[in-house]
Amino acid sequence: MKPEISVCMPAFNQSRYIGLALESVRTQSRSDFEVIVMDDGSTDGTREAVVRVGDPRVRYFRHRKQIVVGKNRNAC
Repeated sequence: MKPEISVCMPAFNQSRYIGLALESVRTQSRSDFEVIVMDDGSTDGTREAVVRVGDPRVRYFRHRKQIVVGKNRNAC
């Protein structure tokens, strides 16, 4: 079944903040959502920070190389 709400979260080297951003979405009053994190080729621990959240509603995708913010947002 498709979630009612999809949140697109483009990211590049956001290991420091992405956990807080994901927690903000996860604590909203609605629970029928998915979060799509589209990583624009980060070189820090962004992927690990997303995985640490451990929520199946959070989906992570990563570009092998940086494609710039606009294209990354559209890919999301």
